[in-house]
Amino acid sequence: MTMNTVGRLIAGGLAGVAATIPMTLAMKALFTQLPSSERYALPPRLITENLAEAAEVEQDLDDRELEGLSYFNHFAYGGAMGAIYAGTIGRGRSSVGRGAAFGLAVWLVSYQVGLPVAGLLTPA
Repeated sequence: MTMNTVGRLIAGGLAGVAATIPMTLAMKALFTQLPSSERYALPPRLITENLAEAAEVEQDLDDRELEGLSYFNHFAYGGAMGAIYAGTIGRGRSSVGRGAAFGLAVWLVSYQVGLPVAGLLTPA
């Protein structure tokens, strides 16, 4: 692996973390618009709770720790997906459109296939 490749992966990871920020803000803003009867834990929290349960450590975590882990996991996943984009699709000529399409594909595959198959979340 060359330094150029490492640099591209790091830049992609940072871009993935940065792209997670507006997604998170939109998710939180839209959540507040839901009727109270339809409000439940957001997906990053549900996934983290299910992971903690699977690891049999949920009883060791308080609400604040679960919230912190939820944010960490959410942004780490965004960073990992950004690095994957940079290492594969983003190798050629990248664009906002290609990045957005990749982000939508990540959401679709993760929320409709990967997480449900892993038993971590029901399909969106």
